[in-house]
Amino acid sequence: MAAAERNIDRMARLVAGTEVRLRPHYKAHKCPELMRRQLAAPGTAGAACQTVAEAAELAALGCADVLLTNQLADPRRVAELLALPPEVDLGVLVDRPEQVDLLGAGAAAARRRVRVFVELDVGLRRGGFDAADPDVAVAVGAIEEQPWLELAGVQAYEGHAVLEPDVELRHRRAADAHALAGRFRDRLARLAGRPLVLTGGGTGTADLIAATGALDEIQCGSYVLMDAAYGRLGLPFEAALFCVATALSAHPDGRVVLDAGMKSLSGDGLPRALTPGVRVLGLSDEHTRARQAATVLRTGDRLLLQPWHVDPTMNLHDAVVVVEDGRTHTAPIRGRHAVRAG
Repeated sequence: MAAAERNIDRMARLVAGTEVRLRPHYKAHKCPELMRRQLAAPGTAGAACQTVAEAAELAALGCADVLLTNQLADPRRVAELLALPPEVDLGVLVDRPEQVDLLGAGAAAARRRVRVFVELDVGLRRGGFDAADPDVAVAVGAIEEQPWLELAGVQAYEGHAVLEPDVELRHRRAADAHALAGRFRDRLARLAGRPLVLTGGGTGTADLIAATGALDEIQCGSYVLMDAAYGRLGLPFEAALFCVATALSAHPDGRVVLDAGMKSLSGDGLPRALTPGVRVLGLSDEHTRARQAATVLRTGDRLLLQPWHVDPTMNLHDAVVVVEDGRTHTAPIRGRHAVRAG
């Protein structure tokens, strides 16, 4: 936990003295104990989440400002979200006019104000309007006509840039995305006749956003625990999440078989072995294949693996073992049972 606490402090110091606020993303770890500590950090505006069930957990934590960084397309999900305690200030994304109609009907039925953020695609090609889509004006007009909806801002996530290993290329891609998002936000602000929040970003671009102020909020997630993917980038955060594995077999030719596979670690990349001289070669369901240059590991030895990707790794486990002040306790990963957003 000490490493996670240092990461929380480093991110807070990154935005200290700027107008940029932090909105840590619950989807990264789904662990209430971690999120409680993140929300207590200076410069934090609220929390982000990806599902309605995660939003409910944040509300249970006492988080007063929750942004669901996803679209809703099911009236049942809208009703579940709007049934959260009224003291929680809720925000939701839209990238089609139909979603506005659905949100507006639900908000009117619940008699509850909802902040709406228009999502812009800035290069990831996942969610978000294209900047030139004529339906943008249709959606904004529909939001303004709904008495229980408030156009609050723009969501712009430069996911295509955050993991780029080349720092100059990463910053250039991110800066281009931020410039596009800024112009789009200004356009919508003129339509609305008031200032709007620009939110997005991530762990890999937090330094650039803090330095330029291009976004109003950073939706940082992985920084608190870090993973092998972000570990390649030379960011000012340290590894705080590990999987303890045992060498089931250590062969004379250097082959090593470990007892942790894709049921324990994310399978979208290879974990990093912290034991010097041990290199991970591949994952299967129950095993990790590795090779050692010398006899570092013997059969029965244990080693630490840093997962490639925090989010899906945490989603595989019911709890994490927390080491703090020389003692251990378990912290539930409650969000792994969350229902999809829509």
